[in-house]
Amino acid sequence: MKDQHANPDEAVRMMMACGARQGLGVHWGTFQLTDEPRLAPKNALTEALRQSEIEPDRFLAFEPGDIWCKAG
Repeated sequence: MKDQHANPDEAVRMMMACGARQGLGVHWGTFQLTDEPRLAPKNALTEALRQSEIEPDRFLAFEPGDIWCKAG
């Protein structure tokens, strides 16, 4: 699915390139579509954020049913 989807590292780079204050990962883990473990994308996002020295709370990987409300 790489031609249609960004991997976690690409998503972090896109967030930085756009100057976004917040990233929200919402299109992962709902359905088992690959051979990788369900949490592999979330774990890869954590690692990509660490390598980019971005605080983990700036890019959240939502579980199905999670909501986000902008503070302020």
